[in-house]
Amino acid sequence: MSDVQTYVQTYGGDLVEDCLRLVEGGDLDGAQNLLSRVGSEPASQRTDERDADLRLAAGIVAYAAGDIESAAADLSLAVSQTRKFCGSLSGVHSFLQATHYLAMVRRSEGQYLAARQLLTEALSISEIKNASLQDVAVLHNELGIVCKYEGLFDEAAAYYEKALLLLESIADVEDSDTASVYHNIGGLEFSRGDYAAAEMPARRAVAIRERALGQESELVAADKAALSPILFELGKMDEAEKLLREALQILESLYGADHYEVAISIGNLAAIAQSRGRLEEAEALYTRALGALEQHLGPEHPEIAPVLHNLGLLTRNRDPEQGRALLVRASEILSSSVRSTHPTLSAITEALQVSDG
Repeated sequence: MSDVQTYVQTYGGDLVEDCLRLVEGGDLDGAQNLLSRVGSEPASQRTDERDADLRLAAGIVAYAAGDIESAAADLSLAVSQTRKFCGSLSGVHSFLQATHYLAMVRRSEGQYLAARQLLTEALSISEIKNASLQDVAVLHNELGIVCKYEGLFDEAAAYYEKALLLLESIADVEDSDTASVYHNIGGLEFSRGDYAAAEMPARRAVAIRERALGQESELVAADKAALSPILFELGKMDEAEKLLREALQILESLYGADHYEVAISIGNLAAIAQSRGRLEEAEALYTRALGALEQHLGPEHPEIAPVLHNLGLLTRNRDPEQGRALLVRASEILSSSVRSTHPTLSAITEALQVSDG
């Protein structure tokens, strides 16, 4: 009996959902091992549907591992393959799932317009094919994330509200998808500067996800890492640092010291260190975060700009020329990717005016 036949007989053969379950539970190695075992069968012996599932699962696991290049290749192929099976509800689900994850990859690459186009097309197809409300909710949530990154905060809020309404209409129990929406609402309010409004949804995300997945999940760690800067802005420094260090311990144990999510958390820890007067520690942490983000995203990605901004503000007192250079670089990166009203870009512009004044 082949590995694929053994897997189907033992687990029911839902490869994508089993990989997702392992990833969300923090067992990335388990997901990769499952893929390796199932993917060992020659392609000629797999059905087209099974091959599409394998590409989709491989893309999801590669994305979770921070291998954006492999994720993009696998998910692009999965979108093309699953599109052929949209005649059935299961086929529509697979297509929407593949499109959602490919949009996440494009967002992580800073290609916000491409991500929005993928998701808009997917929503149109979901209406034509009468897709599940949960799939539609996930697409609305991801569109909210993309709009938030573009600085379109009102549009993002509307997408999140729609996602929550859909999820509430189909389940009495709040699940991981609901936690994701609350996580993102907290992030949106944080970006708007309304930290008091951000705290409740961010805390709710942590609570829901801990009940669903346990405390060692990567997603729980990500929720804690997102709550931490909100608490920081509210002056709850001890809790903010505690949560962030808990999140970092989980993320580093799962993915190593240079993973994308680790880099984001390191940047937030630098802000806490800076606020507490540990300036040398803060500069070292910002520099480490910047290096890891450049490695994962490239030197011109818009997500690098906030770290450049913070590092520029920190270093300009010691070295005004270096500080200004970092701020200029941050401004140039964001100017080409977000609206002029984006709050981070506005803050960078104000900081440059101070430096030049």
